[in-house]
Amino acid sequence: EPARLEWSDRRIVDRSALLGSLADALSGYAEHFAGLLGEETGWTAAQATAEIASAGDALRSPAPIDAANGVIAILCDRHQPFLAVVRLAASWLLAGSTVILKPSPHVPSALFALAELATRCGFPAGVINVLHGDLEVIEALFAIDSLPHLRFAGEPAAAARIAAIAAGHGKTLSD
Repeated sequence: EPARLEWSDRRIVDRSALLGSLADALSGYAEHFAGLLGEETGWTAAQATAEIASAGDALRSPAPIDAANGVIAILCDRHQPFLAVVRLAASWLLAGSTVILKPSPHVPSALFALAELATRCGFPAGVINVLHGDLEVIEALFAIDSLPHLRFAGEPAAAARIAAIAAGHGKTLSD
C-alpha cells in the first residue's frame, strides 16, 4: 500500500516522465525484447520488433482514462503477450494506479523483463508487479475483494473462459 500511495501522490507529469523513461529504455533494449518475444511466440524478428516499437509509443503517449487510482490486474493470453498489456498498463499507471501483470505462462519473459526495466528507470517498488501462474492464479485474483479492476487482452475464446471465472466471483472482466 505505501508504494501505491507514493505513486498515486505523484504529479501526473512526473508519472508521465517515468513512463517516457521506460519507453526510452525499452527502445535501448529493443533487440533483446524482440528476441524474447520471437523465441516464445515464434514471431519473425520484424513482427517482434514492431511490437516492441509500438509498446514504446504506448508508454510515451498512454490513452487517458477516467478512473480512480488503485490496483488493476491485467491478464493476457499467448496471442497478445506484450503490446496490448503495455497499452493498458501505461494508461492505468498514468492515472496513478499500480498494476499486476499476469502474463500467459507460455509467454512470460518480455513482461517480466519490462517490470525489471521499470525498476531500473526509477519506478517505486510495488508499482509494476508480475504474477506468474495459470488458472489457479487467475481464480485467486478474482477472489480478492479489494481488487476491483481486472482487464484481459487476448482472443475472444480465452476472454470468455476468463469472464466465466470472473462471473463466478461476482465480478466483470473488461478488455
